[in-house]
Amino acid sequence: MNTRNRSLSRSTELTTTPKQTGKARRFVAWSSSLAVAGLALTYSAAAFSASLDMALSFDRPIVLAGQDKQEVYALIRLKADKPKTSDDKEDVSLNVALVLDQSGSMEEAGKLSYAKRAAKDFVSRLDEDDRVALVAFSSEVHLLSRAQAPNERRLHRLINGLEPTNATNISGGIDMGGRQVKADLLDRGINRVILLSDGLANRGVIDEQEIGEFARRWRERGVSITAMGLGADYDEDFLATIASNGQGNYHFIESPAQMARVFDQEIRSLQSTTAQDVELRFDINKQIVREAHYFSIDEEPLSKLSDLGTFFGGEQRAFLIKMTLDADQSQTLDLGSIQLAYIDAQTGLRETQTASMTLTTSDDEAALQVDLEIEEKVALMRANQIEQEALRLAREQDNQAAASYMAGALSELEQVAPAAPGVAKKLQGLALQADEYEVLDQQSAEEQKLYLKARQNATVSVRKGKGALDLLVEGDSGFMVERLQEALKGQLGGAGTSGGAGVPVEDMVPGQFDAATAEAVRAFQRSQGLDADGLAGPLTLEALGLR
Repeated sequence: MNTRNRSLSRSTELTTTPKQTGKARRFVAWSSSLAVAGLALTYSAAAFSASLDMALSFDRPIVLAGQDKQEVYALIRLKADKPKTSDDKEDVSLNVALVLDQSGSMEEAGKLSYAKRAAKDFVSRLDEDDRVALVAFSSEVHLLSRAQAPNERRLHRLINGLEPTNATNISGGIDMGGRQVKADLLDRGINRVILLSDGLANRGVIDEQEIGEFARRWRERGVSITAMGLGADYDEDFLATIASNGQGNYHFIESPAQMARVFDQEIRSLQSTTAQDVELRFDINKQIVREAHYFSIDEEPLSKLSDLGTFFGGEQRAFLIKMTLDADQSQTLDLGSIQLAYIDAQTGLRETQTASMTLTTSDDEAALQVDLEIEEKVALMRANQIEQEALRLAREQDNQAAASYMAGALSELEQVAPAAPGVAKKLQGLALQADEYEVLDQQSAEEQKLYLKARQNATVSVRKGKGALDLLVEGDSGFMVERLQEALKGQLGGAGTSGGAGVPVEDMVPGQFDAATAEAVRAFQRSQGLDADGLAGPLTLEALGLR
């Protein structure tokens, strides 16, 4: 029996709770051009019975009765259940194809040697009930090993035999890897192609739109695709499109030495996968809701949230939805509902949760409330949008225009953004980037490419609802938090100090920005003469070598 087709549904009615009141009229009016933002946030709740849970809140739980064109933001939080211990839960089974670029450019700077090392480490960490295929491509595509249980010695020998040659047929490599994964799809497990390339596609499918459709067709057949781009010369839009449409991860690897860490990140996220085929579906009451949009960095229809890919244990994401309302005189407004649907990676069963979107009306303007947390999220996304526009200008080879635009937009944002610690950190980051663009022309062509690729890589996470650029706060989770924790351990050693009290960095929960991590950040900030607020903003990340 194919458990993928079985359905287990649950309906959970979620209510909204106002957090803080405030006027904030100027910012709310100014931000009317925004639609939706995807952000990381702090969220605490009791243990979940589901492997993925949803929470819903509004920036304005009370709106004026009988008034048209009122703007409201809904914040949707998604949180995957925390990873169980090895005694409680087995790793998710993997059915993967490693697709490695062996084109001539992989000979430069020892790229292929690092790729071999990382691929061998990946193979060594597979379990005996996993399946792995090995594909190499240049102008031609070579199936080195069909999908089967991992034979470490044999696969290591095949990987060691790779030599750089000829051109780059990315689509051919994906196609061969996809066929191997598709031959024996797991009903309960992860079916994925993992692509590594350092170059521009010059064989097979070379058009960005066509490669997106190509990746989407593989996803429809049950195979997801992770894309890893190495160095300064690959087309980041091309590979990011593959990963986005293939529901996999996208990684930018600046130097060959980073390859092992990225492969490690990929396999750990795969093995701890909690939910896959995650989607949000919206049933909007169009009699009340004039417009509703999803916006992370670019304005998108709500249908963009119907393809959220996979969540690993403990992962949190959040999305802001902007709606324009025509409120009648009813005491309660029914805006519609949101349904979360996903496949539980352990059971293979399809799970659903439903949240009703309701607001209260009032004739008294004094009764209106503004959730300052959501207001802060909107401001952070506006800052992300500024960064995206500056990046677009810089990628059009106009670094000075990028610097000028960012400086002007920063000045405007400073006038209207709410006074919140996270926003203040973000404004610091915009000022820092404006300075960086100002002097970018003085860098070598390769250094400029690497800088812009790093900025582009950060926007991919924002589009998936994983956080603000250059900002980590308590409650965030994931591999960037792990890198932060590793850097803090390197700087603070076994313990740092904070007001004379020890900071045991060993108490930090890996991948979770918890209270111990915040305290370690404060200790490091004090040692650097930075504002010790426990928020890992751009200046803190730069001082740690993470930016």
